[in-house]
Amino acid sequence: MPYPTQPDGYLPAIQFVYPKIILNLAAILLMVTTIPILLVISWLLRGLPPDFLRLNHIWELPLIIVVLIATITVHELVHGLTYQWLGYRVSYGVSWHLFAAYAAAFGQFQTRNHNLLTALTPLFGLTMLLMPLLAVSHPTIALLGFLAILFNISGSVGDIYLAWRLLNLPSKTLMYDQDVTTMLIYIPKT
Repeated sequence: MPYPTQPDGYLPAIQFVYPKIILNLAAILLMVTTIPILLVISWLLRGLPPDFLRLNHIWELPLIIVVLIATITVHELVHGLTYQWLGYRVSYGVSWHLFAAYAAAFGQFQTRNHNLLTALTPLFGLTMLLMPLLAVSHPTIALLGFLAILFNISGSVGDIYLAWRLLNLPSKTLMYDQDVTTMLIYIPKT
């Protein structure tokens, strides 16, 4: 499918590509480094050393899978709601060949700052919303809250990368999601 013509005053499109292997490694590193930070936060909130990082019942194992799926779903919903709040039409879905869920504003020029806000809202908003669960005395709830925060933060590595790249581009830069695999960047001429 051909790229849309660049708006007046913009250079031709550049395809934005996520470095998948690097981001997967970064997600693992982010997860490993986030665990001790969340443990300290839990300790500070509860006033006791965290004692919830063990399974107390076998039924907690399927709950972990549910929390992972729910965290991914809510994370993408927050992206989509942010896009909608900014006036974009949003598509939700799962790309099985990319092994990723998405919320995207396909076929619409999006501003750099709108993309910055949309990229970072789940990382900061959802993490802050879930943080009180670390203070709950019930170990299963505290564990599930801990895991939801951990999954949300490590799952935000692509969003963090996008934000970093966008912050290094002019403020008038536009983005365009053509389809699940093609994201374009239009940089202003001046």
